[in-house]
Amino acid sequence: MQMLVLVILAVSLAVFSLARAKANKLKIRDPSLGPRDPFERRETSNGRRVSKSPAAKPNRKSEKDLNSGMELLELNFLLNIVENTNGGDDEKDVIIRKLNFKELLRRGKLNQADSNALKIYAINKGNLYGKDIQCEAIKSLAERTTKGNKRSN
Repeated sequence: MQMLVLVILAVSLAVFSLARAKANKLKIRDPSLGPRDPFERRETSNGRRVSKSPAAKPNRKSEKDLNSGMELLELNFLLNIVENTNGGDDEKDVIIRKLNFKELLRRGKLNQADSNALKIYAINKGNLYGKDIQCEAIKSLAERTTKGNKRSN
């Protein structure tokens, strides 16, 4: 019985020490990645020692921007839904287009929608989209017209 307890104790000690060694190995990092601690001192390429102050901003160039790609896909999706006005006049289709139109408006990206699609919202045949959407579409088209006139003058 004592032998069994000693074996279990030895195995658990071995597993614990392996786990600790793996955790320590993960803590050791490549020095080119910069300091682990924001206040840790590091050596620059010219040999000077530099400490990072808490007020210093992180280097944005080294950080990967993973969200902008998703934002572009999301914007593309919203624009496709709003511009696909011949998808049907089914109640659910109209509701989805209205919601996407309002989301583009909220984000300030309505100016990226196709003018032909905005004309359909501005005309609002059958009163499918409501006066608020109609007014915003007219406003967006009017802004485009005034910008176009200013460029030609």
